Amino acid sequence: MFHDLSLSSLEMCCSIRSGVNEFLDEVDTIPRVAVDALAKRGIRQTHDSKYTFSRDLKQRITSLYGYPTEVIKEFASKIDCPHLVIKATRHPERWKIEEAAVNTIRNVYKQTNADNYVEATVEGNHAIHLTDPDSTWLHIQEFLTKHNHRL
Repeated sequence: MFHDLSLSSLEMCCSIRSGVNEFLDEVDTIPRVAVDALAKRGIRQTHDSKYTFSRDLKQRITSLYGYPTEVIKEFASKIDCPHLVIKATRHPERWKIEEAAVNTIRNVYKQTNADNYVEATVEGNHAIHLTDPDSTWLHIQEFLTKHNHRL
């Protein structure tokens, strides 16, 4: 598949448009404008005039941040500075396999850094920062204003 980041060799597409369309067929929670933005960053032309998805690690879904949950729990428990997490209300279906790990880490943040941990939820999908940055900016601005003296 176009977005299967676990493949060891690069998958080639005949055109950027066919790759974007395949991605949209598989991931229906990301709007077209966000996929276009991701495509600009993640699709590269090869020497034979085909296109390949660059496998941007920021888009990889293996485990939370690429580490086992136990390692992330240890990192998370050491955070003692102001910390903002903005989450969206909708996610791709395939991300549900990560939901338990994500909730585990969120609970560690809440337990070990309760005075500094802020969580905000915005209406939309995971790419909301690409399609409606104002909805995330309001939370960022509020967080920075509240914690400015400690940053």
